Amino acid sequence: MARIAQVRGMLLEEALLHLLRSTGYKTVDDVNGDPTLDRSSAGLLVRGRGTSHQIDAIADFAVYAPFSHPQRLLVEAKCFEPKKRVDLSIVRGALGTLKDVQEFWVSLATGPPKQRYHYQYAVFSATGYTENAQSYAFAQDIYLIPLAESRFFTPVVTALRNVSASDPNLAANADLPIPLGELRKVVRSAVRQGQGELVFAQFEETISGIQEFVAACRRISFSLLAVLGGRFPVFLVPAPGLSLDEINLDNSVGIYRGPNDQTWYLRDRNTNRELFSFDLPQELFLEYADQGMLSAHAALELKQQEMAEFEAVLMRNERPSLVRFRLDFGWLDRVRGRLRAQRLE
Repeated sequence: MARIAQVRGMLLEEALLHLLRSTGYKTVDDVNGDPTLDRSSAGLLVRGRGTSHQIDAIADFAVYAPFSHPQRLLVEAKCFEPKKRVDLSIVRGALGTLKDVQEFWVSLATGPPKQRYHYQYAVFSATGYTENAQSYAFAQDIYLIPLAESRFFTPVVTALRNVSASDPNLAANADLPIPLGELRKVVRSAVRQGQGELVFAQFEETISGIQEFVAACRRISFSLLAVLGGRFPVFLVPAPGLSLDEINLDNSVGIYRGPNDQTWYLRDRNTNRELFSFDLPQELFLEYADQGMLSAHAALELKQQEMAEFEAVLMRNERPSLVRFRLDFGWLDRVRGRLRAQRLE
């Protein structure tokens, strides 16, 4: 049994896992002998020191850093009704899970498992976060990735909101007889391989809109998870028509706010072409900016042309490359000023 909000959250997780593959992440689909994982009838379990946690959206980073265990990302995605934000309780739950799985090896009397991971936890949201949730996430290293104001991702969110119970008489919070794990498998395959309508026939009597959602996902061919100042993750969604092959390894860009929306854009400074859209968690970004965490590369006294960089891993032909987006001078003050003005509105 599942409620429509749970179904939408699962669908959003699958959309994100699909897009994260182009930026260096490989989805973990099964246990495959991994001692830190288990499986129940409901889906994948990540073992912790105290208990096991059901987390079906798991991805391993393809690049191995020196002096670190392999990085494993635990993904949670929320697609609430438009006025409901991710609150402190959800971020607290994420932290509890993160701390428990990080300590799984402590509980083994015979020594550490054959495989250990450096875990990271990201909470994506189609409606944003409360101020308390953002402050808590900043203090506890839980990553918040908003999607609501990323214009090029809007078609996916719109399609998600159109996913609903086939019976219009059912309440929005009604339990639906949907095997969520089975639906996830079908959607994961369809999003990645483009399977047709027949694969959803078994669910159509209960839920509608899945096929339209898959089509919206597949129209976005890739994404980049960039890192600003070596600390702040930004989810970059490509402009319609922009292909992976068009991305250069070194790019001179500017950050702009849309005149008629709340979206931030990366625009090529040479061609004036919009490359990516992204959203920013307001309070969280200001925390990073105000504490100097986004200006580590700045050298204002030297009057550098580029104040900082976005860096992202790009996978082409299963080979990772580092992409740099060189930002125009003064971008941080502009972004900070716009966010402060928005907070006062």
